[in-house]
Amino acid sequence: MKLKFNKLILGLAAAFSFVCAASAQNDAFNIVRVENLINPASAIFGGANSVTNYVSDQTGWFGRGFILVNVNTNIAGGGGASTFAVQVSTDQTNWVGLNNYALITAPTSVSYTNTYFGTTNLTATDNFLLPFTLTYPTAFTFGSQNPWPAPNVFTNTAATVPISLSGNYVIGFNMTDNPRYLQTIVTTVSTKTNVVTATLQGFRNSTP
Repeated sequence: MKLKFNKLILGLAAAFSFVCAASAQNDAFNIVRVENLINPASAIFGGANSVTNYVSDQTGWFGRGFILVNVNTNIAGGGGASTFAVQVSTDQTNWVGLNNYALITAPTSVSYTNTYFGTTNLTATDNFLLPFTLTYPTAFTFGSQNPWPAPNVFTNTAATVPISLSGNYVIGFNMTDNPRYLQTIVTTVSTKTNVVTATLQGFRNSTP
């Protein structure tokens, strides 16, 4: 009887380890998820036009998340004048602008030097989309020569972001506080063409 019990325990342990291994593979990105908000087949925008994109169900998303917007063009001098609007709704009929968000409009360059190789130092410059502005205080009055982060301020105006030039934009917001549905609208007023992509990134406690 004892032998059968031990075999049962070993079998349960093996099954549990298999489930844990499968879960570890499925959760390689932990609970961070990335959702596409614009159909890649419809990502080219130009002319006087307004395009409403995918409707996203926000069930399962929680905490702070962000929408990463990439704007590219092959036109010298930058693309055409465009705006990127974020709207939310409880019923997919009555839409209102997302009205509490923070915005990143330009990267911050930070250089790092690797002195491991002696006289030949290796240097790389990373371009971060930071949720704050690096502020360099006066060491004499502040007591430190290191920069400190000044957080980007959340605004209470509807999220309509000008995306006239090529670049990257980040719209940060609290997903827990918003209605269930979210959509984006790209509006162009110029004959110049932009290629616009947008992804929602954040924490999600449901599958997928």
